Amino acid sequence: MKVFCLRSVFDTVGVGFEGNTEIRLASAAARFLRCVTLPLTHIEVTGRDPSGRNVVTGRCINSELHGSPYLLEIVVMENEQGSSTMCEVRGRLAAATESVAALIDWVSPGTVGRFLGDAFYHRESTASETMWNWEDLGPFRIPCYHDDALSLAETLRGQERRLSALDDGLRRAASTAMRWRYRVAQFWPSVDKYIGLSIAIEAVASQISGKGGVNARVLEAIQKLYPDDSRMPAQRRTALRDALCEARGKAVHTGDRDLPSVECLVDVAQSVVDGAIRYLLEGGHGQTPPADELLKRLGV
Repeated sequence: MKVFCLRSVFDTVGVGFEGNTEIRLASAAARFLRCVTLPLTHIEVTGRDPSGRNVVTGRCINSELHGSPYLLEIVVMENEQGSSTMCEVRGRLAAATESVAALIDWVSPGTVGRFLGDAFYHRESTASETMWNWEDLGPFRIPCYHDDALSLAETLRGQERRLSALDDGLRRAASTAMRWRYRVAQFWPSVDKYIGLSIAIEAVASQISGKGGVNARVLEAIQKLYPDDSRMPAQRRTALRDALCEARGKAVHTGDRDLPSVECLVDVAQSVVDGAIRYLLEGGHGQTPPADELLKRLGV
């Protein structure tokens, strides 16, 4: 049997303890420390090869974080449960960490600052408590590479002009979708990330669809994003709406944190959000549906 552990580090505000402090809770340990070291994978784009493809390098480093004066490290653990994948375990531990951070912020508003990073570990239950194995499960975001500031500036100005040319409602929808897309970009594929992407989808659906409830508007938006029956038949568009809205309803209205295939849900929602933003900025052209293998995993 394995034991899993997630260490998450936050900045703090208004903490003036004398010396490092550890608070033991039933579900976690909250440590106020002056310095924390986390392993991480550093991804960098260093240029382009002759064919124009990005040249990507990666290396594992120890990142040393320092508080001003203290950092908050939340440590949550879980024993192996059934056939859960490491990604599923990590998602549950991330949700547990967020719950502890939220509890601390409730008790002491403003104390928990920016999220600075985390590290996921596992070990055999019979192994020494000091023998942990670090697992970097991603997701990796390969950054763009720009060697010409003028071309980047022109691209930005072109997108800004397209955004400004929209009417007020569509412009607000596009801006809202972009903000939520950016806000959850660094999140682990989790229920919270899915909820953020759902808000982005609904922001666009509220403007490009007719009257009706959220589910009806999301279906109409999906029909406009993917109008080609040969690429996504009507029955499949409805099934996609059902999968997205059912998952959102469970997460928001029942507090269900253990959605099946949440990583797949996040990937599909991300594809829909990106398509919805392009739909607004490119004048309503049909978009490429989410990858077929992702839709099949959702039963779509």
